[in-house]
Amino acid sequence: MKKDKNMVTKLSIKTVKERSNEFIVAWRQFAPELTLVGRTLAQFEEEKLVQEEVQERIVAARAIYHGLINERDQAREALRETLVSLANAVRGEASHGLNSNFYRALGFIPKRERNSGLTRKLITPNPPTTGVA
Repeated sequence: MKKDKNMVTKLSIKTVKERSNEFIVAWRQFAPELTLVGRTLAQFEEEKLVQEEVQERIVAARAIYHGLINERDQAREALRETLVSLANAVRGEASHGLNSNFYRALGFIPKRERNSGLTRKLITPNPPTTGVA
């Protein structure tokens, strides 16, 4: 790996983990008693564990988040089914039904206001063909 003064800014998440492992192995192998930047090897190993513990919490939070999304989707589906049941109950209620103000206020089109759905296509006569005589 090419070394320069901006190495810290060029380390990706993956390489930070790999490089910290390399530092620990080399430090343990060649200078276990050395203190660098005010840190002992044990302190540096502890610092590395903090990052890993936070990463584990992030993974756990993502799992909780995805579980909550699933829970929300299930609750939304149950609510949708309840809305359909309530709308059907209003349609079937003798005092309200398909033409009531209540039905319209719920956002439905009353039966008396609906179009029949019948459409008629315009018939266009065939254009005259010109024959060669």
